[in-house]
Amino acid sequence: MSEPTAIQEAEPREIASQQAEPQSELASLRAIMGTMAQSPDIPVEKVERMFALYEKVREADQRTAFFAALARLQAKLPQIRKTGKIVDSKGGLRRYAKLQDIDTAIKPLLEEEGFAFSFNEKSVNASGSLFEISGTLSHRGGHSETKVITVPFDESPYRTKIQSRGSSQAYAHRYLIKMHLNIVEQGEDTDGIPIRPITKE
Repeated sequence: MSEPTAIQEAEPREIASQQAEPQSELASLRAIMGTMAQSPDIPVEKVERMFALYEKVREADQRTAFFAALARLQAKLPQIRKTGKIVDSKGGLRRYAKLQDIDTAIKPLLEEEGFAFSFNEKSVNASGSLFEISGTLSHRGGHSETKVITVPFDESPYRTKIQSRGSSQAYAHRYLIKMHLNIVEQGEDTDGIPIRPITKE
């Protein structure tokens, strides 16, 4: 039987090399942990250290994906028109961007990049005149960021207590969303001008 030639030996190696796909660091660690789990001779402490390393790398990957998506999102965010109006105690008129206007503008962009908002609240004093509202921006990759704002109970003789609480919640939600996404409000009420993404021009 003749010896295989160098060309014949190289062929399977070359094909195998072409078929192999590079593994991510996370996938490599998963493979190593799978091998370790099947070996009864490996100490539990070593498996635990490997799992801790895996968790650290996984969290770093999730954080990287979160901020990469956030950067793409912020490049598409529009400026929001101030269509809301408040008359203060001195008769002065102040304008603000309504929560529903912000939601309408950003919701499809959030979905596109895999983001979602959630909110929570708790009272911070016995009288209930102050409460803390937290807003969490979560990404489909697994990472999330939370910001917190403390707001007073927005009491008014023209509203019920439930309506006043709703006013405080809307205020907090608006500011938390703006804080997370760095949303800019247009300084003037420009009715009829479409909301467009910020461009270099």
